[in-house]
Amino acid sequence: GHRWRQQQVIFLAVRHYASVLNASAQVEAEIKAIEAAEQHLKNVRALRQRGMVIDSDVLDAEVHVLQRKVLMNQAKNRLLQAQDGFRYHLGLRHDEALNLNSPVRLKTDVLLQMTSTALVENALHGREDLLAMRARLAAAEGVIRKSRAGFLPHVDLQASHEWNDWVPELGQGSTTIGLQVGVNLFAGGSHRAMLDAARAQAAALMANVADLQQQIRNEIRQANRDLEEARLRHDVQRQALKQSGEALRIIELRHRQGLEKTADLLASQGRLDAARAAVIQAGFDVDVSKAHLLLVSGLLGKENIQ
Repeated sequence: GHRWRQQQVIFLAVRHYASVLNASAQVEAEIKAIEAAEQHLKNVRALRQRGMVIDSDVLDAEVHVLQRKVLMNQAKNRLLQAQDGFRYHLGLRHDEALNLNSPVRLKTDVLLQMTSTALVENALHGREDLLAMRARLAAAEGVIRKSRAGFLPHVDLQASHEWNDWVPELGQGSTTIGLQVGVNLFAGGSHRAMLDAARAQAAALMANVADLQQQIRNEIRQANRDLEEARLRHDVQRQALKQSGEALRIIELRHRQGLEKTADLLASQGRLDAARAAVIQAGFDVDVSKAHLLLVSGLLGKENIQ
């Protein structure tokens, strides 16, 4: 049970670490979004002076800058919250500085080499929480054997030797050996009650073992699905980011020529900003999904973290 708790602590450390990196990257993305919004505002104002756009376009661009600043403030708050959670998990002071630059790197070769079925079998034979519960079941079965002893005969062996003189000699003494066999025919039902209680506890633990085994199977299958989904979403979001950037480039060119509305330009910029944030979040989901699959498979340890 202690070793299983250690693995959970490692997983939480990885997740908190990745959360800080994710929140920090989101802040950097918002910085780029504000820079882009302010540049659009500058361009719209220049076009307004040339009479190519109207005042409402300038107002739209100003509102867009303000909205990005609100999102920046939210991103900074999420970063502070993630840092607080990480410090709390590690037992650090609330004001201790964090310098997290290295990305999360997990040794996942074992996940690539083993199928989902193999991961399940490995977990059913070696996951620490299941081993702990099986140990408790074995102890409960020992209590049953002990409780049954109350129904068995009791055998007592006694031996004594007496000397008839102050000087101990073999010929002056007498030896008595006694063997007594007894059966407790009535104990007020206490032995039966203890046996029934021990059997009930063992039956409950046996049911818990079976339940945990099924839970482990479900956890591994779900963790595999979550990892596949996270990887797919990461690939899709990276492609969406690339396409959003190209779409914005085209709209910017058309906007400078007066062929595109400012609202469409700002909407395109918003889609690019959202795509950039989505890529960061998807990368975080991939890292956490890998760590979770290692955890539920009983394979997460300090040796799996680079």
